Amino acid sequence: LICMARKNKKGRAKRRNKAQPGREEEEKAKPHTMIFSRAGVGKFVKQLATDLRLAFEPYTAMRLRFSKSNVLKDAVAIAGKFAVSHLVYFTHPSDSINMRIVACPHGPTLTFRVLSYCLRADVLSAARRINSSASIYQHPPLLIMNGFTGEGRQLRLLTTTFRSLLPSLNLQQLNLRTVRRCLLLNYDPETDQIQLRHYSVRLAPRGVSKAVRRLRRKKVPDLSRYTDFNDFVNGAGCASDSGLSDADFDGDHNTIDCLPVGVGPANPQGGASAVRLTELGPRIELQLLKVEEGVNSGAVLYHKFVMKTPEQLVELDSRARRKRRLKAKRRSDQADRVTAKAEERLRHKRRCLEGMVAAGQLSAEEADRLLKEEAKGDGEGEGESAAGANGDDAAAPPKKKTRLSSSGLAKSSAAGKDKKTVRAKALAKKSPAGKAKAKSGIKKKSTKLTARKKSAGVRKAGRARK
Repeated sequence: LICMARKNKKGRAKRRNKAQPGREEEEKAKPHTMIFSRAGVGKFVKQLATDLRLAFEPYTAMRLRFSKSNVLKDAVAIAGKFAVSHLVYFTHPSDSINMRIVACPHGPTLTFRVLSYCLRADVLSAARRINSSASIYQHPPLLIMNGFTGEGRQLRLLTTTFRSLLPSLNLQQLNLRTVRRCLLLNYDPETDQIQLRHYSVRLAPRGVSKAVRRLRRKKVPDLSRYTDFNDFVNGAGCASDSGLSDADFDGDHNTIDCLPVGVGPANPQGGASAVRLTELGPRIELQLLKVEEGVNSGAVLYHKFVMKTPEQLVELDSRARRKRRLKAKRRSDQADRVTAKAEERLRHKRRCLEGMVAAGQLSAEEADRLLKEEAKGDGEGEGESAAGANGDDAAAPPKKKTRLSSSGLAKSSAAGKDKKTVRAKALAKKSPAGKAKAKSGIKKKSTKLTARKKSAGVRKAGRARK
């Protein structure tokens, strides 16, 4: 019986953890973010980046470590591999704190100035009741945008960018139990500022005292302190002011008269419930400074403080085109240099092997095999080094193929068999047999030198006696 129970339990676990077909592709299609801080920021800005990751859970890299040696190109390079759609990072110039949002892999880049911020720990320390369990971070927050209406290309771009940071919701398939958090973005057109707030969402039955809500739970409350059940019903609600203070704020503005779907045992379908928000933090006040194409390298589409004339825009466009052409030329020149170095290395290797074959230290077949291995290794590695040297994902132009034949190698070895060049002798000394001969030659030479020194000493002693 024990064995059967274990077997059934194992089978249930297997069925529960079985991967659903197409689930991985759906998860990759959703937007993912990488939030980090660059070098030079303080410890509070680093903590702000960590707090902002919690707001975008679960589709963000929580354990990301961005060291001082890493650059932005490293993050852009790995973004495609891990299906990251946006990069959000903080910088600290000399006068302010900036936040940038980059759409991978080709931009645009939005630069914000952080006017003020409040960390998550400070927000929770001022709250009366904290509702920040780990279960509320299993699903993405509900995005609420207010005030993003009006004329201006930058407002439309702001709306599109913020919507693409979080996955879209399907109202027909939405489960209300998964809506546990909300991310509020409020735009003030008078001050041109954006307020970011992060809340947890909780439903509470309307018109029901705290004692009755506790009875609805599965766990039976402790009634040992009460002599009568009426004392528990009448006194449990007044035992703490926190329950009454939350109910005092309930009204028509946050009440749902008829729930379409039941959310837990305390909020049945068709009942009246009050929506209560608890701030989780962080708080951030933002102001849009600049919008530019590409990843911090394109034309400026919008700037808050600098206005360009049409002539200046044309000049900037032509300058950017010249810069791109120069970059492409440098990339092709670097690829040509890498190819030339690879061919020179192969020629040098071929001459070395020819000398070793001529010295009789290596067979022609073995030399041909070593030469082919060298050519194959160069063909695999040089293309990656050429592309990585320029810091660009574009592939390098194809390299010229070096033709190598064993017959030509055998003919050249036969022609050079009679005369042993100095280069062949030097290469022969590098082989194991040559090294052994060199050691023995050094020993013989040392013994000859000692004999010469002894004979010279004897002659000097004889002259001194005479």
